[in-house]
Amino acid sequence: MIGFEEKPEVPKTIPHDPEFAFSSMGVYIFKASTLKRILEDELDDFGRDVIPAMLSGGFRVYAYDYYEENEIEDFVVEVEDGKRRKTLVKRTGDSSYWRDVGSIDSYYEASMDLVGINPTFNVYGEKWPLRSYQRTLPPVKCVMGGGISDSILCDGCIVSGGRVWRSILSPNAVVERDASIEESIILDDVVIEPNVRIRRAIIDKESVIKSGVSIGFNIQEDRRRGFTISDNGVVVIAKGSEINSG
Repeated sequence: MIGFEEKPEVPKTIPHDPEFAFSSMGVYIFKASTLKRILEDELDDFGRDVIPAMLSGGFRVYAYDYYEENEIEDFVVEVEDGKRRKTLVKRTGDSSYWRDVGSIDSYYEASMDLVGINPTFNVYGEKWPLRSYQRTLPPVKCVMGGGISDSILCDGCIVSGGRVWRSILSPNAVVERDASIEESIILDDVVIEPNVRIRRAIIDKESVIKSGVSIGFNIQEDRRRGFTISDNGVVVIAKGSEINSG
């Protein structure tokens, strides 16, 4: 590495490619003795202080080309002639996946990367399993003609006559009859009552969306009601809210 700039307004581009610039993922590895030495100068921010100081001080600093070099070896599942087949591949399609989720929109987009037949980021790998804390809850239940497509549902969810499309339902979420959830993230213990319509929204934990409420279909009305709206129009309902119609 020959230079490092922390969040420049106009990044320096790659030679011969004026539309492309390298960016840091914010993952750093140091020799302990080197880091201790550089921190003696009371520097406290890696991007703004530490790395530029190391470069100007003659330290050897190297960058890892994550996009080109990172490899995740895992099984890829294909269905051919009615038979399910697993093939071990050296580099899966999401080997170069990386997102900075520092905003509502980036968090929303990263979550949407998980759904679909061939998700951009696959959480079902066998050799690189992803595990998180699991509450002890009963299995998912879909009854009374409920419909679920292109979605992820966690334990304890009940879809009772509602419709869920391209969405994520976190543990113990409930969707009642004739409710419609589209391209949304529903967090833990949320109750969606009958005849609710939700589109492109994030509903935080323990909220109750009362019968007849519509969210995400009229941004001006959502803003008037005090909901948080992201730059790309994702509606956010705060934790523990009770949202009534009207």
